[in-house]
Amino acid sequence: MTVIFLVLVFVGCFAAFGTILLIASHLRAQHLAEQQGSELADATLFRDDSLSTISLWARILERFDFADLLHRRIEEAGLNWSPGRLTLLMLLGGAVFMTTVARVSWIPLWASLMAAAAVTALPYFIVLHLRARRFQRFQEHFPDALDSLARAMRAGHALTAGMDLVSEEAEEPVAGEFRRTVAEVTLGLPWDRALTHLAERMPVADVAVFSAAVHLQVRSGGKLGDMLGKLAEDMREAVALRGEVNAVAAHGKLTGAVLTAMPFAIAMMMLVVNPAYMATLFTYPWGKHLVAAALAFLLLGHLAIRRIVAVRM
Repeated sequence: MTVIFLVLVFVGCFAAFGTILLIASHLRAQHLAEQQGSELADATLFRDDSLSTISLWARILERFDFADLLHRRIEEAGLNWSPGRLTLLMLLGGAVFMTTVARVSWIPLWASLMAAAAVTALPYFIVLHLRARRFQRFQEHFPDALDSLARAMRAGHALTAGMDLVSEEAEEPVAGEFRRTVAEVTLGLPWDRALTHLAERMPVADVAVFSAAVHLQVRSGGKLGDMLGKLAEDMREAVALRGEVNAVAAHGKLTGAVLTAMPFAIAMMMLVVNPAYMATLFTYPWGKHLVAAALAFLLLGHLAIRRIVAVRM
Protein backbone atom coordinates (compact mmCIF):
# COMPACT_ATOMS: atom_id res chain seq x y z
CA MET A 1 0.00 0.00 0.00
CA THR A 2 2.88 2.37 0.78
CA VAL A 3 4.47 1.68 -2.59
CA ILE A 4 1.19 2.36 -4.38
CA PHE A 5 0.77 5.61 -2.45
CA LEU A 6 4.30 6.74 -3.37
CA VAL A 7 3.66 5.90 -7.02
CA LEU A 8 0.45 7.93 -6.97
CA VAL A 9 2.28 10.86 -5.38
CA PHE A 10 4.97 10.66 -8.08
CA VAL A 11 2.39 10.51 -10.86
CA GLY A 12 0.48 13.43 -9.35
CA CYS A 13 3.62 15.54 -9.05
CA PHE A 14 4.59 14.64 -12.62
CA ALA A 15 1.18 15.68 -13.94
CA ALA A 16 1.25 18.90 -11.92
CA PHE A 17 4.78 19.80 -13.06
CA GLY A 18 3.86 19.05 -16.68
CA THR A 19 0.91 21.42 -16.39
CA ILE A 20 3.17 24.14 -15.01
CA LEU A 21 5.53 23.66 -17.97
CA LEU A 22 2.58 24.05 -20.37
CA ILE A 23 1.59 27.26 -18.60
CA ALA A 24 5.23 28.39 -18.83
CA SER A 25 5.21 27.90 -22.61
CA HIS A 26 1.95 29.87 -22.79
CA LEU A 27 3.51 32.70 -20.78
CA ARG A 28 6.60 32.68 -22.98
CA ALA A 29 4.46 32.95 -26.12
CA GLN A 30 2.52 35.86 -24.62
CA HIS A 31 5.77 37.54 -23.64
CA LEU A 32 7.18 37.25 -27.16
CA ALA A 33 3.95 38.63 -28.64
CA GLU A 34 3.91 41.60 -26.27
CA GLN A 35 7.60 42.47 -26.67
CA GLN A 36 7.99 41.89 -30.41
CA GLY A 37 9.84 44.80 -31.91
CA SER A 38 10.61 46.44 -28.56
CA GLU A 39 12.84 46.01 -25.56
CA LEU A 40 11.82 45.51 -21.97
CA ALA A 41 12.03 48.62 -19.84
CA ASP A 42 14.09 48.64 -16.71
CA ALA A 43 12.64 47.33 -13.47
CA THR A 44 10.13 49.58 -11.79
CA LEU A 45 10.54 51.01 -8.35
CA PHE A 46 8.79 49.54 -5.30
CA ARG A 47 8.82 46.06 -6.82
CA ASP A 48 9.62 42.98 -4.80
CA ASP A 49 11.57 40.70 -7.13
CA SER A 50 11.91 37.82 -4.67
CA LEU A 51 10.66 34.63 -6.30
CA SER A 52 10.06 32.70 -3.08
CA THR A 53 10.71 32.88 0.64
CA ILE A 54 12.11 29.34 0.42
CA SER A 55 15.68 29.76 -0.78
CA LEU A 56 15.91 26.33 -2.42
CA TRP A 57 12.71 26.81 -4.41
CA ALA A 58 13.78 30.36 -5.33
CA ARG A 59 17.06 29.04 -6.78
CA ILE A 60 15.10 26.46 -8.79
CA LEU A 61 12.73 29.10 -10.17
CA GLU A 62 15.65 31.34 -11.12
CA ARG A 63 16.62 28.78 -13.75
CA PHE A 64 13.31 29.27 -15.59
CA ASP A 65 12.52 32.46 -17.47
CA PHE A 66 8.76 32.07 -16.90
CA ALA A 67 9.16 33.02 -13.22
CA ASP A 68 9.51 36.74 -14.06
CA LEU A 69 6.54 36.55 -16.42
CA LEU A 70 4.50 34.82 -13.73
CA HIS A 71 5.55 37.56 -11.32
CA ARG A 72 4.17 40.16 -13.74
CA ARG A 73 0.83 38.37 -14.01
CA ILE A 74 0.54 38.20 -10.21
CA GLU A 75 1.41 41.89 -9.89
CA GLU A 76 -1.09 42.84 -12.58
CA ALA A 77 -3.76 40.91 -10.64
CA GLY A 78 -3.08 43.09 -7.59
CA LEU A 79 -1.91 40.19 -5.42
CA ASN A 80 1.06 40.19 -3.06
CA TRP A 81 1.93 36.57 -3.76
CA SER A 82 5.30 35.40 -4.97
CA PRO A 83 5.82 33.06 -7.93
CA GLY A 84 7.14 30.48 -5.48
CA ARG A 85 3.92 30.49 -3.46
CA LEU A 86 1.79 30.16 -6.58
CA THR A 87 3.83 27.35 -8.15
CA LEU A 88 4.01 25.42 -4.87
CA LEU A 89 0.24 25.80 -4.47
CA MET A 90 -0.24 24.46 -7.99
CA LEU A 91 2.08 21.49 -7.38
CA LEU A 92 0.55 20.68 -4.01
CA GLY A 93 -3.01 20.94 -5.29
CA GLY A 94 -2.35 18.73 -8.31
CA ALA A 95 -0.44 16.10 -6.33
CA VAL A 96 -2.98 15.90 -3.50
CA PHE A 97 -5.90 15.71 -5.94
CA MET A 98 -4.17 13.02 -7.99
CA THR A 99 -3.35 10.87 -4.99
CA THR A 100 -6.91 11.21 -3.71
CA VAL A 101 -8.79 10.56 -6.94
CA ALA A 102 -6.47 7.87 -8.33
CA ARG A 103 -7.32 5.63 -5.40
CA VAL A 104 -10.94 5.54 -6.57
CA SER A 105 -10.98 2.49 -8.82
CA TRP A 106 -14.05 3.60 -10.77
CA ILE A 107 -12.32 6.68 -12.26
CA PRO A 108 -10.00 5.93 -15.23
CA LEU A 109 -6.33 6.85 -14.87
CA TRP A 110 -6.39 9.17 -17.89
CA ALA A 111 -9.36 11.03 -16.43
CA SER A 112 -7.53 11.36 -13.11
CA LEU A 113 -4.51 12.82 -14.91
CA MET A 114 -6.66 15.31 -16.80
CA ALA A 115 -8.49 16.31 -13.63
CA ALA A 116 -5.18 16.69 -11.76
CA ALA A 117 -3.87 18.91 -14.57
CA ALA A 118 -7.01 21.05 -14.35
CA VAL A 119 -6.68 21.38 -10.56
CA THR A 120 -3.00 22.27 -10.99
CA ALA A 121 -3.82 25.05 -13.46
CA LEU A 122 -6.73 26.35 -11.36
CA PRO A 123 -4.67 28.81 -9.21
CA TYR A 124 -3.08 30.27 -12.34
CA PHE A 125 -6.47 30.76 -14.00
CA ILE A 126 -7.74 32.40 -10.81
CA VAL A 127 -4.84 34.85 -11.09
CA LEU A 128 -5.77 35.53 -14.73
CA HIS A 129 -9.42 36.05 -13.72
CA LEU A 130 -8.46 38.54 -10.99
CA ARG A 131 -6.12 40.27 -13.46
CA ALA A 132 -8.88 40.65 -16.06
CA ARG A 133 -11.35 41.90 -13.44
CA ARG A 134 -8.80 44.44 -12.16
CA PHE A 135 -8.20 45.69 -15.71
CA GLN A 136 -11.94 46.02 -16.21
CA ARG A 137 -12.34 48.08 -13.02
CA PHE A 138 -9.43 50.25 -14.10
CA GLN A 139 -10.99 50.93 -17.51
CA GLU A 140 -14.32 51.79 -15.91
CA HIS A 141 -12.88 54.35 -13.48
CA PHE A 142 -10.03 55.69 -15.62
CA PRO A 143 -12.17 58.21 -17.62
CA ASP A 144 -13.46 59.79 -14.40
CA ALA A 145 -9.89 60.06 -13.11
CA LEU A 146 -8.80 61.73 -16.35
CA ASP A 147 -11.71 64.18 -16.06
CA SER A 148 -10.61 65.09 -12.54
CA LEU A 149 -7.00 65.40 -13.69
CA ALA A 150 -8.04 67.67 -16.58
CA ARG A 151 -9.99 69.94 -14.21
CA ALA A 152 -7.04 70.08 -11.82
CA MET A 153 -4.69 71.11 -14.62
CA ARG A 154 -7.11 73.76 -15.85
CA ALA A 155 -7.13 75.12 -12.30
CA GLY A 156 -3.37 75.64 -12.52
CA HIS A 157 -1.95 72.47 -10.93
CA ALA A 158 1.05 70.73 -12.42
CA LEU A 159 0.73 67.18 -13.69
CA THR A 160 2.38 65.71 -10.60
CA ALA A 161 0.19 67.67 -8.19
CA GLY A 162 -2.91 66.90 -10.25
CA MET A 163 -2.26 63.16 -10.24
CA ASP A 164 -1.59 63.32 -6.50
CA LEU A 165 -4.95 65.03 -5.93
CA VAL A 166 -6.77 62.57 -8.16
CA SER A 167 -5.19 59.59 -6.38
CA GLU A 168 -6.86 60.72 -3.14
CA GLU A 169 -10.35 60.72 -4.66
CA ALA A 170 -10.26 58.11 -7.43
CA GLU A 171 -11.39 54.52 -7.06
CA GLU A 172 -9.02 51.59 -6.90
CA PRO A 173 -7.04 50.42 -8.77
CA VAL A 174 -6.68 53.82 -10.51
CA ALA A 175 -5.79 55.56 -7.26
CA GLY A 176 -3.05 53.07 -6.38
CA GLU A 177 -1.46 53.23 -9.83
CA PHE A 178 -1.51 57.04 -9.83
CA ARG A 179 0.06 57.12 -6.36
CA ARG A 180 2.79 54.76 -7.52
CA THR A 181 3.51 56.87 -10.61
CA VAL A 182 3.66 60.09 -8.56
CA ALA A 183 6.00 58.43 -6.05
CA GLU A 184 8.34 57.34 -8.84
CA VAL A 185 8.46 60.88 -10.24
CA THR A 186 8.96 62.33 -6.76
CA LEU A 187 11.95 60.04 -6.25
CA GLY A 188 13.57 61.41 -9.40
CA LEU A 189 12.35 59.16 -12.21
CA PRO A 190 11.66 61.05 -15.48
CA TRP A 191 8.05 61.35 -16.57
CA ASP A 192 8.53 59.30 -19.71
CA ARG A 193 9.91 56.32 -17.77
CA ALA A 194 7.28 56.64 -15.02
CA LEU A 195 4.49 56.60 -17.59
CA THR A 196 6.15 53.68 -19.38
CA HIS A 197 6.12 51.79 -16.08
CA LEU A 198 2.43 52.66 -15.64
CA ALA A 199 1.67 51.28 -19.11
CA GLU A 200 3.60 48.10 -18.27
CA ARG A 201 1.74 47.58 -14.99
CA MET A 202 -1.62 48.23 -16.69
CA PRO A 203 -1.27 46.94 -20.28
CA VAL A 204 -4.57 48.34 -21.56
CA ALA A 205 -5.11 50.59 -24.56
CA ASP A 206 -6.44 53.52 -22.49
CA VAL A 207 -3.22 53.81 -20.47
CA ALA A 208 -1.11 53.58 -23.63
CA VAL A 209 -3.11 56.46 -25.18
CA PHE A 210 -2.79 58.53 -21.98
CA SER A 211 0.97 57.91 -21.85
CA ALA A 212 1.38 58.88 -25.53
CA ALA A 213 -0.66 62.07 -24.99
CA VAL A 214 1.49 63.17 -22.05
CA HIS A 215 4.67 62.34 -23.97
CA LEU A 216 3.43 64.44 -26.90
CA GLN A 217 2.55 67.36 -24.65
CA VAL A 218 5.93 67.28 -22.92
CA ARG A 219 7.76 67.33 -26.25
CA SER A 220 5.64 69.73 -28.31
CA GLY A 221 3.66 71.70 -25.73
CA GLY A 222 -0.06 72.45 -25.74
CA LYS A 223 -3.01 72.42 -23.39
CA LEU A 224 -2.79 69.05 -21.72
CA GLY A 225 -5.96 69.65 -19.69
CA ASP A 226 -8.12 70.01 -22.81
CA MET A 227 -6.48 66.97 -24.38
CA LEU A 228 -7.14 64.85 -21.27
CA GLY A 229 -10.75 66.00 -21.19
CA LYS A 230 -11.23 64.87 -24.78
CA LEU A 231 -9.53 61.55 -24.03
CA ALA A 232 -11.81 60.99 -21.04
CA GLU A 233 -14.88 61.62 -23.21
CA ASP A 234 -13.71 59.15 -25.87
CA MET A 235 -12.82 56.53 -23.25
CA ARG A 236 -16.23 56.90 -21.60
CA GLU A 237 -17.90 56.23 -24.95
CA ALA A 238 -15.69 53.16 -25.40
CA VAL A 239 -16.71 51.88 -21.94
CA ALA A 240 -20.38 52.31 -22.87
CA LEU A 241 -19.81 50.44 -26.13
CA ARG A 242 -18.11 47.58 -24.29
CA GLY A 243 -21.10 47.40 -21.96
CA GLU A 244 -23.47 47.07 -24.91
CA VAL A 245 -21.30 44.37 -26.47
CA ASN A 246 -21.18 42.44 -23.19
CA ALA A 247 -24.97 42.68 -22.91
CA VAL A 248 -25.35 41.18 -26.38
CA ALA A 249 -22.80 38.44 -25.62
CA ALA A 250 -24.55 37.56 -22.35
CA HIS A 251 -27.19 35.63 -24.31
CA GLY A 252 -24.53 33.37 -25.80
CA LYS A 253 -22.88 32.83 -22.40
CA LEU A 254 -26.24 31.90 -20.86
CA THR A 255 -26.90 29.50 -23.73
CA GLY A 256 -23.53 27.83 -23.11
CA ALA A 257 -24.28 27.48 -19.40
CA VAL A 258 -27.70 25.94 -20.10
CA LEU A 259 -26.25 23.48 -22.64
CA THR A 260 -23.55 22.49 -20.15
CA ALA A 261 -25.99 21.96 -17.29
CA MET A 262 -28.62 20.14 -19.37
CA PRO A 263 -26.85 16.72 -19.51
CA PHE A 264 -26.50 16.71 -15.71
CA ALA A 265 -30.19 17.53 -15.29
CA ILE A 266 -31.18 14.79 -17.73
CA ALA A 267 -28.92 12.29 -15.96
CA MET A 268 -30.50 13.12 -12.59
CA MET A 269 -33.98 12.73 -14.06
CA MET A 270 -33.06 9.34 -15.55
CA LEU A 271 -31.64 8.21 -12.20
CA VAL A 272 -34.98 8.99 -10.58
CA VAL A 273 -37.25 7.70 -13.35
CA ASN A 274 -35.31 4.61 -14.50
CA PRO A 275 -32.30 3.81 -12.30
CA ALA A 276 -31.66 0.46 -14.01
CA TYR A 277 -31.17 2.21 -17.36
CA MET A 278 -28.48 4.50 -15.94
CA ALA A 279 -26.86 1.69 -13.96
CA THR A 280 -25.52 0.28 -17.24
CA LEU A 281 -22.96 3.11 -17.33
CA PHE A 282 -21.62 2.01 -13.95
CA THR A 283 -21.62 -1.74 -14.60
CA TYR A 284 -20.48 -1.83 -18.23
CA PRO A 285 -16.63 -2.17 -18.45
CA TRP A 286 -16.29 0.89 -20.70
CA GLY A 287 -18.94 2.88 -18.86
CA LYS A 288 -16.52 4.83 -16.70
CA HIS A 289 -14.47 5.79 -19.77
CA LEU A 290 -17.61 7.00 -21.55
CA VAL A 291 -18.71 9.07 -18.55
CA ALA A 292 -15.25 10.61 -18.11
CA ALA A 293 -15.02 11.40 -21.85
CA ALA A 294 -18.49 12.98 -21.77
CA LEU A 295 -17.50 15.22 -18.85
CA ALA A 296 -14.28 16.22 -20.60
CA PHE A 297 -16.09 17.11 -23.83
CA LEU A 298 -18.73 19.02 -21.87
CA LEU A 299 -16.03 21.13 -20.30
CA LEU A 300 -14.30 21.70 -23.64
CA GLY A 301 -17.60 22.62 -25.27
CA HIS A 302 -18.41 25.11 -22.53
CA LEU A 303 -14.98 26.74 -22.88
CA ALA A 304 -15.35 26.83 -26.67
CA ILE A 305 -18.75 28.56 -26.44
CA ARG A 306 -17.40 31.18 -24.03
CA ARG A 307 -14.45 31.72 -26.36
CA ILE A 308 -16.74 32.23 -29.34
CA VAL A 309 -19.08 34.72 -27.66
CA ALA A 310 -16.22 36.69 -26.08
CA VAL A 311 -15.87 39.83 -28.24
CA ARG A 312 -12.52 41.57 -27.92
CA MET A 313 -12.41 45.33 -28.39
